[in-house]
Amino acid sequence: MTRREGHEERKAPSDATIRSVLRAAMGAYRRRLRRVAIAAVIIFVPMDLLVTLSTDAGRRAAEAAEVLADVLAIAVSAASVSGTIIGLTFFAGILDRIVAVDQHGHEDAPPHEIVRHLPFTRLVVASFVATALIAAGFVAFIVPGSVLLVLWSILGPLIVIEDLRVFPALPRSARLVWPHFLLALVVVAIPTLLEDVPLSMLERFSWYEQPLVRVPVDVLATLVLGGVIGVIEVTLAHALIADQKRRRESAT
Repeated sequence: MTRREGHEERKAPSDATIRSVLRAAMGAYRRRLRRVAIAAVIIFVPMDLLVTLSTDAGRRAAEAAEVLADVLAIAVSAASVSGTIIGLTFFAGILDRIVAVDQHGHEDAPPHEIVRHLPFTRLVVASFVATALIAAGFVAFIVPGSVLLVLWSILGPLIVIEDLRVFPALPRSARLVWPHFLLALVVVAIPTLLEDVPLSMLERFSWYEQPLVRVPVDVLATLVLGGVIGVIEVTLAHALIADQKRRRESAT
């Protein structure tokens, strides 16, 4: 092992604990902030602008055509959710490559190369399937939805890291997370649930509805909040995979 390889390896979590995962994730975020920021701008500036403009246009159309108000409101909401999922899907894939370079010494690549090799279709399908089932769990009873949110908290990075298909990735994520349920709950699930709170508080102000204000604020929030959560999520996925490997090796 070369000196560089050993240095890169020390940046990865030493074990699957809250302190180790957060320390490694925040270190990667700090060292790779420029790359995370570039990825956020590339992905979320056009996406947020499109979602904001379509939402604003849909709201005005709904007010002008009262008969179609409900239909338009549903369509606008669906477009907004879809845009967010697609944006976060790309972002998670890019973040995995950035974290892998920082923590594990993988070969670096420019953003356009990373995007070109992402399993985009699988990530989008997995996002929709997981979102639908988690939402159904919350509607049926809050506990099942919360449990699924935690168990699938590393679903996106796992598909990228292990090149998995959608439905094998669902139980794979659950099996990795289950022995570390509290860890995933604290470092990923709870921050994800609280991520939209600051932006929700801004919606009460009329100035926030202006696209030229909302888009930069949303992108900045994604960089600061979404970027941190994304790096933690990817770091956790790598940590749980490594922990399972260590357990299997110690058992043989």
